Amino acid sequence: MGARPSHALSTPATKRIPVKPNETKAKILVVDDDNVTTLWLSALLGGENYTVEIAKTGNEALDRVRANPPDLILLDRVLPDLDGLEVCRRIRQEPNGAAIWVIMLTAKAGSDDIVSGLRAGADDYIPKRRGADVEV
Repeated sequence: MGARPSHALSTPATKRIPVKPNETKAKILVVDDDNVTTLWLSALLGGENYTVEIAKTGNEALDRVRANPPDLILLDRVLPDLDGLEVCRRIRQEPNGAAIWVIMLTAKAGSDDIVSGLRAGADDYIPKRRGADVEV
């Protein structure tokens, strides 16, 4: 992995959330096929004035990364076409992929799952559970 943007805000949950140098809020890509999750994250993050985009599949996420890379990706592990681990690996292979923060937000919460996510290139791993909204 390459260097991350040096202009970031600190938070307890993710340590650093990227913001653009002109202090505008970051663009966040939510990759999840669950409508409840995407609506919840859109409301939560949009309410904080982040620009939120949604991708329902891994391939759609990769297309968005190539066309107009986000600052941060919240990535589910279980997607209808590609596994979230594979999506994360492919993001890291993109020319701009090392500069994008990837946080896996998923129901797979075992220690092996977390290790697999981090090894695939995720910067952080947040299991979906009651209270996870505080961590996001």
